[in-house]
This record gives sequence, C-alpha cells and structure tokens, in this order.
Amino acid sequence: MASAADSAPSPSREDEVAAMVRGYADKFEAPLLTCREAIRIAKEHPNEIVLVDVREPEEIEVSMIPGAVTKQQFEETRLNIVRAAGSTVLVVPYCTVGYRSGLYCHKLIAEHNVPADRVRNAEGIVAWTYQAPSLVTPGGNDTRRVHTFGKPWDKAAPGFETVQFEPLSYLQKAFGMMGSIFHNWWRGAPSSRGGAAAGAGT
Repeated sequence: MASAADSAPSPSREDEVAAMVRGYADKFEAPLLTCREAIRIAKEHPNEIVLVDVREPEEIEVSMIPGAVTKQQFEETRLNIVRAAGSTVLVVPYCTVGYRSGLYCHKLIAEHNVPADRVRNAEGIVAWTYQAPSLVTPGGNDTRRVHTFGKPWDKAAPGFETVQFEPLSYLQKAFGMMGSIFHNWWRGAPSSRGGAAAGAGT
C-alpha cells in the first residue's frame, strides 16, 4: 500500500525555488519582498523603489532584472539619496535566490546607515523568471538567458536558458563567498545563525 508521502505530488521547480528563498530569508533581519510585490511597486510607484543587483559581473553580463542597477552604480549615485532624512525610497537588493542580497541588506543597515524600514530582501533573479516574461542585458535588450551561479540553483522557469560558472570558477567563487560569510559571522552579522556553506553561492 502506498503511503501518503508516496502519493503526494512532487514539488514543482517554482515550489523548490520558493522553499530555498524562504530558507535563506529566515537568516536575515530584512523582510522579504516578493517578486510580484516588487513588480507592482515598480509599475505603480517607479520612483519609490530601487532594485540593486549584488551578483558578480559575470552574472550581470548575462542578464539583469529590468530597471535594476548594479551595487557599484547604487553606491555611487543613489545611496546618499535613499539614506537621506525623509527619503521614502525602498532599497531592494537581489542575487540568485536571496543569500548574498541578505548579506548586503545587513550591510546597508549596519554600515551604510540606511533605515531598516527602507530595506527589503528580494526573492532573487531565479524566482523573477516565474513572474516576468524576460530579463534584460546590461545594454537594455530583452533576453531569456539567466545566470544561476551553479547547478544547485539551476531552476529557472521553462523557456529560460540558464548559464552557470564552470566548475573551477564555481568553486573559487563559492569559497570566496564563504570567506565573506565567515567574516560577517566573526563580526556578528545575522548570517551567523547558520547555513554558511549552503548559501555560499546564492
């Protein structure tokens, strides 16, 4: 006789992405902003939200969320504006599925003095593929290619072509991220609550 677990439907790829996002989001103090809500705010109040891509340049070169800026662009041109008294702009960093962006949310609050109520952690570019028909290249052209960092996060929506780092580069990036994570752990960042290895590449 089949058990209830045996007969239960397997989770969809979108469900798997959502589960990863929730798992990472629980490690950080910045609340999670869903892709649907980010899209709604960007459409209704485009001047009240800034999406910040905190991924590696190689990832950004493949595609970005429409309207987003890189971390460098944000810190050079928008940071002073959003942390000014009276600002109502919502800062929403994103990465693959929310781990690296969670770390950056903490940095914005703890080191850059952005008010905590103006910072949200995004679900990530993989989750975004389930809510939008396309992404954009840095030059602004529509594309259905997305960098998912590594095989564990290769779960983009059907119709999207995925790209990952080559194995050696992936290991180098992952170990580099782990060094950053443990540095934050040593300084008492919220990420010290666990999951450093699991989130090293996301």
